[in-house]
Amino acid sequence: MKYIFSFLERKSFVKIFFICLLSLILLTGFTYSLEEDNGSIHIFPPKRVSLIYADERIDLLTYEENVKEILNSYSIEYSEKDIILPSLDYLIKDKGTIRVILVEQDFYEEIIEIPFETKRMEDSNLKLGEEVIEQKGVLGIKKTTHREVYENGQLVEIKIYKEEIVAEPTTQIIKFGTKTSAMGGRNCPHWDKIIDKSTEDEREREILKSLIRCESNCSDAKNNNNRYLGLLQFSPNTFYHYGGEDIWNGEQQILAAINILKAGGLSHHWPACSRNVD
Repeated sequence: MKYIFSFLERKSFVKIFFICLLSLILLTGFTYSLEEDNGSIHIFPPKRVSLIYADERIDLLTYEENVKEILNSYSIEYSEKDIILPSLDYLIKDKGTIRVILVEQDFYEEIIEIPFETKRMEDSNLKLGEEVIEQKGVLGIKKTTHREVYENGQLVEIKIYKEEIVAEPTTQIIKFGTKTSAMGGRNCPHWDKIIDKSTEDEREREILKSLIRCESNCSDAKNNNNRYLGLLQFSPNTFYHYGGEDIWNGEQQILAAINILKAGGLSHHWPACSRNVD
């Protein structure tokens, strides 16, 4: 009898223990889940997980272990380029947070002109001060592809994705003359006769004769640092503008000077030497 009583006491103890355990489970909010695949029973509370998906917060209850299992169990769509924090294999804990940042990319092309270089080359066959474009410069073309990265619809980055030279620029080549006058050695009386034949206005004759003495001392070969040239020290642009062709030709310089005098440009073109004219 003593042994039977002891056995009954042990059975009662086991029964009481399970009753207490069940009460504890109910009081503390424990629950269980039945998995259909293997029929296993979980006797533990589900994890409370916050899912932030594209800036929207969702509170979940789950028994899954890692981030990937949780996302898959709730059919959350994501791709390889999306950012998932923490990583897919991370073992999530209760009150954990999963963040899914949706990443999108956009591409656009930009056409950019490439400036060309300019080279200047001497040419002894061209008159001093004369310039000729030997080869016209052409702009090059570069195509640049830019990549824009968006996170949850917000632009976060712009980078150059690819660059391609569509056409190389063509260098512009300019030849400039270095040929000087082979004339020279003419004296003032020689040019005075040319002036007398070139104009009928006595006042113009006096002005021209004064100018050739002041500007070049009657030398059609005078070169003032390649800027002002010849008998009346013309700049090439001014000389060609008034109909001249050979800047070292003194007779052509006299004709160009007559055109300037008739236009009233004495003091403008010869500001210093025009003061010597009475």
